Amino acid sequence: MNGMKLKKFEIKQLEKVHSYLDSISELLITEIQQITAKNEYGLYDTYSLSDIEYGEFNFFIPTYRIDFYPMSANHSQLGVKKILKDVPNGFMEDMKLDIDIDNYNLDNGDLESLNNYHSQLNKKIFNWFIQCWSKANERIKIIGNYRVCEQHSNITFDLENQRWILKNETL
Repeated sequence: MNGMKLKKFEIKQLEKVHSYLDSISELLITEIQQITAKNEYGLYDTYSLSDIEYGEFNFFIPTYRIDFYPMSANHSQLGVKKILKDVPNGFMEDMKLDIDIDNYNLDNGDLESLNNYHSQLNKKIFNWFIQCWSKANERIKIIGNYRVCEQHSNITFDLENQRWILKNETL
């Protein structure tokens, strides 16, 4: 699947997604800065800043809604903050950026092609988030442990050290 070539309509759809992501990059950068610099973590009332071990940005795939969770040392969620509130159901759904699966004949082997498209889409979106993170970090020098991952995944990206890790691994 890694060497599989994208179809023309898939390339066109990825270009639409890329264009949209570019249009909201400054908004995401600003939200990252607010969360990290102002400790706007969305903590539940029963917790304080001293309870936080790390912060985790979660993508809900396939809609690509983003939430931020302050997390404890034992990986418990201590609160929640919604990101990009203008697209509450996620930018793929709210902005109608999801690919039309009617373009695929899933009975004749197109499932691999669709999976390849989604793999390329996920890479593009994670790279976009990491680029926005880097720009926010250049502006305010973010201090603390932060990660980004797909919701319910066992692997996460350590934003400080710029590497993939298992979720139960300490930073």
